[in-house]
Amino acid sequence: MQYSYIAIDDSPLALENIKNTMEHFPNYVCVGTAGNVNDALLCILDNPAQLVFLDVEIPGNTANDNSFSVIRELRQYLKQLPYFIMVTSYEKYALDAIKNEALDYILKPCDVLEVRKALVKFEQRQWEMPATICIKSHGDYRFISLVDIVYLQADNNTTDFYLNSGAKISGYKPLKFYASQLPDGFVRIHNSFIINTNYVTRIHFGNSKCYLNHTQQVIPFSKSYKNEIEKMKNILIQNNSENIF
Repeated sequence: MQYSYIAIDDSPLALENIKNTMEHFPNYVCVGTAGNVNDALLCILDNPAQLVFLDVEIPGNTANDNSFSVIRELRQYLKQLPYFIMVTSYEKYALDAIKNEALDYILKPCDVLEVRKALVKFEQRQWEMPATICIKSHGDYRFISLVDIVYLQADNNTTDFYLNSGAKISGYKPLKFYASQLPDGFVRIHNSFIINTNYVTRIHFGNSKCYLNHTQQVIPFSKSYKNEIEKMKNILIQNNSENIF
């Protein structure tokens, strides 16, 4: 599973420290950075990310502006906020971080172990993601239940969602974008396909094919994603209470 994050700090050195630390976690991709309140708001609104590293003390337009004002303002515009990891040189803001429901609180400079602990919390929370995903198309917003999605297929720079009803809905973003928005039950098995593991009925390693309920389409998987297929197979076996012959 690939996750997206944004780093916000007015210090270029601090931003570099966050990005260098996150290089230890290759399934996390930086989709934006900012150094003040206004840019932080624009960055988060324009680049939907699941996780934000947010410096406690960032400059704003007024004396009351700070990183917590960013969180409060975002609540007016976003139905689902990203998770925030507060990053600071001071311990005195810990209570404010708790009051603003921050995921974690890390002292500068970022330490790989402390970041890893925060990421474990974040990944556990992913199971609590909203039950729907929003597909935007030219001002038209479609909210699709995640449990209804059988698989996704890339179509140039757009993505087709195939549902258990037989319907197809097109989203005008590339597959990589939607991959970062989906929970762990969705697995990318090919450059062109993401599948919902709840619908898997058969994995044929000899033919490199996956078979799914509610579709006659046989989904290929590529060698570059074979490790993901192995993990998926093992999880499905563990979750299956019946004996496998």
